[in-house]
Amino acid sequence: MNIYDPIFSRNMILGVMLLPMMAIAQEPLPPLEYLKSDPPTEKTSYASRIANRKGVHDADPHVYVYNAAFARRFQMPDEWISAELKGVDAVAFREVPHPYKTCGWGGNPKACRTDEVRCEMDMYFDQTRNPLPWDDRMNPVDTLYDIAKSSWFIGSLANQEKRPRTSLWGGVPLPRSPFTDPKTGKELEWQGGTGIAIQIVVEATGG
Repeated sequence: MNIYDPIFSRNMILGVMLLPMMAIAQEPLPPLEYLKSDPPTEKTSYASRIANRKGVHDADPHVYVYNAAFARRFQMPDEWISAELKGVDAVAFREVPHPYKTCGWGGNPKACRTDEVRCEMDMYFDQTRNPLPWDDRMNPVDTLYDIAKSSWFIGSLANQEKRPRTSLWGGVPLPRSPFTDPKTGKELEWQGGTGIAIQIVVEATGG
């Protein structure tokens, strides 16, 4: 098992959601589900699957920067390798168009625009070298929205995901921030309303 097998269940996506408040009893999560990966080949490389792919396909909207080890693990292009990247193994940036027209700009109900975007950033960590202060008392949350993340384009049969899954559709919201300093108990604070979303992808170590 490689040290860059990602766990996408501990993603935190910053956003604004209006949800009804409810209490849900959750069973303990099963152990990590390991999916067998095929040997990497030229066909599983990013260039073959995405950049040079023929026919109709989703265009990758991301701007990447990562270290050399991440590029080798996920068969990513060398052109986006940077020795200056510190603290994380990879970062992916994207602009996501706002799905609706917004009106009321400048106090005018008829002043509308359709060109708004929000900025999102995925950050990939290797816990052996860049450990995050994770509170083990908190259950991880899985997400069904992989298609909106850079992992949709990075992943292939040669680097299958491994993740603990919740038994409920879409996972269960955490009661508090799972990123808690183990020494001080101080929680990571998520601030909304800025138009920026940060998604943290925690990578697992392997044997």
